[in-house]
Amino acid sequence: MTFPISPETFWEVFAEKFGAEWNDPDKQLASSYNNAPEWKTYITGFLNGLSSFFSCVSDIEYWPKLDVAYFDKVGGQWGEWALEVAIEHENNVNWHEELSKLLMINAGLKVLIAYEDCHDQLLKMLSRFVVIYKSRKYLCANSGWLVIIGPRHIPAKRDFVAYKFDGNAIEEITGGKKIIS
Repeated sequence: MTFPISPETFWEVFAEKFGAEWNDPDKQLASSYNNAPEWKTYITGFLNGLSSFFSCVSDIEYWPKLDVAYFDKVGGQWGEWALEVAIEHENNVNWHEELSKLLMINAGLKVLIAYEDCHDQLLKMLSRFVVIYKSRKYLCANSGWLVIIGPRHIPAKRDFVAYKFDGNAIEEITGGKKIIS
């Protein structure tokens, strides 16, 4: 694995593995999707397990309460390691607040997974994030950003979408990836 992990690489692996689980009839993920605590437990476990595909080790609720963190190696608090991916998952309508937490983290890739039904509201929040990001005087300039947005409720009118942010502009990178078949 080449570090830092690009938003495109993370999205490709996430979409492939999550799509396979979503469409596995034995998993029946749609039944827990609308139950916030149950879904949070599932998605956190899924993301924790996904770390091996990136040649990383992971931790859940790592300081400062990141939902999932991927490291290049085990090292403990006073050790030699890099935080490769910082992941926040939020199924609350105030998902944009998790972006504020990610602004304070030093990681190769910062990932937010959230849920929004209104496409206009999503674009408004992402545009606002660009302004807020640029207002911060001290940033980790080489961090990649990935925002994955799923539908708020199942059955869904639309699928998951992915956006990358390079410090200047937000670009959709979903491509032909489908999760909900």
